Amino acid sequence: MKKGYVLMMVMLFFAVLGFVGCSDDEGGLSDDARLLVGTWQSESNIMIFKKDGTGFSEALNYDHEYSFTWKLDGTMLSIIDDGEAERFTIESLDESTLELSFRWSDGEIDYYTYKRID
Repeated sequence: MKKGYVLMMVMLFFAVLGFVGCSDDEGGLSDDARLLVGTWQSESNIMIFKKDGTGFSEALNYDHEYSFTWKLDGTMLSIIDDGEAERFTIESLDESTLELSFRWSDGEIDYYTYKRID
């Protein structure tokens, strides 16, 4: 009987540990979204993506700053500023580099490369 009780307590301990160990520290963010969170710099601007879905952009060449919200759906990154959403495609994303593309209404595509600075 004592062996059965100990075995049951060990199983209960691991079951509880499994529930606690699987908690989501990043508020439900996907792996790519967690990788996106941080500060990124291109030749022309700095973008800050916070884990709460907000962000900040600062142009380096001229005096322009704005706050935004962001949403990641697969490889589509939406940046929303004053209710207007711009949709970028994430071409690649790793710990140090973020490559985005933006398709204009005329079909032209611009590409942007950012390096993580924080």
